[in-house]
Amino acid sequence: MSEISWIRRRICFVIACLLATALTAAAEPAASAPDIGEQADRILREMSEHLQTAGEFAFHAEVTYDSLTPTGGMIQYGGRADVSVRRPDRLHVEYVGDERQNRFVLDGRTVTVYDAAVNVYAVTEVPADIDAAIDRMVEQYGFSVPIADLVYADPYSTLTGSVDQGSFVGRHAVDGETIYMVVVDPR
Repeated sequence: MSEISWIRRRICFVIACLLATALTAAAEPAASAPDIGEQADRILREMSEHLQTAGEFAFHAEVTYDSLTPTGGMIQYGGRADVSVRRPDRLHVEYVGDERQNRFVLDGRTVTVYDAAVNVYAVTEVPADIDAAIDRMVEQYGFSVPIADLVYADPYSTLTGSVDQGSFVGRHAVDGETIYMVVVDPR
């Protein structure tokens, strides 16, 4: 199985829950550890260990998420991301979605963010490390990097840090590939 195919199999299941998890990442952590089923936990750990040890990798993600309207209805949004990582200090994300179109480039000392909807870009100095650069962008500028949970140095901790429970749903076909689907419920 090719490296890209292996990564796709391991991360496809995560995409659906990433945005819901990211929305609650700032919430205060619960006192108890998350209740993640044994099979789901094993899959998350294996995927995370693989990404953690990969010096360089790239993937394409199709993202779908629900957003609650002020009146209580749900709207489904989507997008796609192309992500390239070279540890410890290089990250390139192209995201085109219903709510935004951004390019994010970390070059080891600066981040450049391009907003295609308004044809504007900004450059700022950041720590060289991918984790610290992403954290700075969120904390200082309120900018979330699409699919960032998968590029942190410890994806497992990032993915499970704001989760109450998780379970293995099964194997599913996505674009001709069989993937594992794991559902996690954010706090």
